[in-house]
Amino acid sequence: MFKFHCHQCGESFRVHFENLHNKQSLQCANCGFDFPQKAIESLVRLGDAYLDAIDTLYQEASNRKCWSISIESNDTLVPPPVGKYDHLDVSQTKRSKTSFWEHRNRGQLTREISDLRETLSQDPEKPF
Repeated sequence: MFKFHCHQCGESFRVHFENLHNKQSLQCANCGFDFPQKAIESLVRLGDAYLDAIDTLYQEASNRKCWSISIESNDTLVPPPVGKYDHLDVSQTKRSKTSFWEHRNRGQLTREISDLRETLSQDPEKPF
């Protein structure tokens, strides 16, 4: 089950994995605020993958000992609600990330350096 928290009005609601597979859109039941389409598509894939894993475990467990899984949560909102001044970047060190999760950003700096080298190698007026 997924728990959703609307930052627009503060309402929370839950959707079971089984009910997510056919969702084309999702809105807050309280204020009608739309959930991002790309995020819905990702959650549908995640829900389907979870249900596929459960089906596989049932098939494996039918003739021998297997595994059981469950999903746990600590109710930490990800991402957290945006504060009034959070859009201001005063650090000057904020980097563009492909993901909130650090382990998915590994290699990002290497890719950025590679892209820069490629751009510089194609520049006929190189400063060096």
